Amino acid sequence: ANNSSVDREILRTRSKNPNVLMIAKGPTGAKGLVRAIKNGYSIAMLVDQKMNDGIEVPFFGRPAMTANAIAKLSLQYNYPIIPCQLIRIKESNFKAILHPVIKYQPTGSKENDVYNIMLLINQTLEKWIKEKVLNYKSAVIVSPDAGGAKRASSIANGLKMDFALIHRERAHDSLNIVGNVTG
Repeated sequence: ANNSSVDREILRTRSKNPNVLMIAKGPTGAKGLVRAIKNGYSIAMLVDQKMNDGIEVPFFGRPAMTANAIAKLSLQYNYPIIPCQLIRIKESNFKAILHPVIKYQPTGSKENDVYNIMLLINQTLEKWIKEKVLNYKSAVIVSPDAGGAKRASSIANGLKMDFALIHRERAHDSLNIVGNVTG
C-alpha cells in the first residue's frame, strides 16, 4: 500500500496466516513464485499495476506497458489463468467473482503466446470496466503518483477522458488531488 501505516497493517495481518506467501516483485520474487508453483501453491497476481517496463499491449485501443509474468509462468508451468474480479459493493465491502479459465491456443512462439495471453487479459479488464462502470467515458483517470502520470495521461487522452494526479506529501503523509475533479 502507498500509505506506510496501512502497508504495515496489511503485512501484519497477512503474516498471521501460514498459508499465505507474500512474494516480492523482481528477480527475488520470481524465484519465490517458481518455488511456490513447484510446491503446488495457487498464485494470485495483480495485473493492473503501473508498469514502466513489460511489453506493450493494447488497452482500450492504446498501447500500454503490461506486466507479462503471469503469461510466462502460465506457459512455462502449464498453470491455468483464472481471472478474479473484485467488485465494490459499498465502502469496504467487495464481492469476488472467479471467472472461467482464460483459454488460449499456443502458437509455438513464446513471444507471440505471451503477447496473445496478455491481450486476452487486457480485453477481459476492458470488458469488466465497460460492464461495471457504465459511465466510464465520463470518469477521470487518476495517477496515484507522478511516476504513473505519463501512462495515466496517455490512457486518458486515448479514451478522451479527463486526467488527475495525486500529489503526496510523504513528510506529512497527506494527499492532494491535482486536477479539476468533483464527486
